[in-house]
Amino acid sequence: MYQMGADMGSPAAKCALTDCCKRGTGGEKDFQKALELYLDAAKAHDDYALYALGDMYLKGLGVAADLQKAYDYFQKAARYGSRAAENALNSKKFRDFKK
Repeated sequence: MYQMGADMGSPAAKCALTDCCKRGTGGEKDFQKALELYLDAAKAHDDYALYALGDMYLKGLGVAADLQKAYDYFQKAARYGSRAAENALNSKKFRDFKK
């Protein structure tokens, strides 16, 4: 169902499908596919996708862990209204982080 919605252009369905790839729901985990789909959604300034990209870089899921990239994606997500990104930026890990 998520695939059908994503094919029809639904941003929510795209993010749900991407979450399935990231978590391995309905199949094996596919971090590369998740990264590709999140990057596509991020082009449209989707705050959830931007947050998820930051989370992937923070945790090193399918990419090398990169605190700077995580910070940058969280900043963009927060700019577009993500409370989760704001919380991440206020966490101990980023409290004293300098760009």
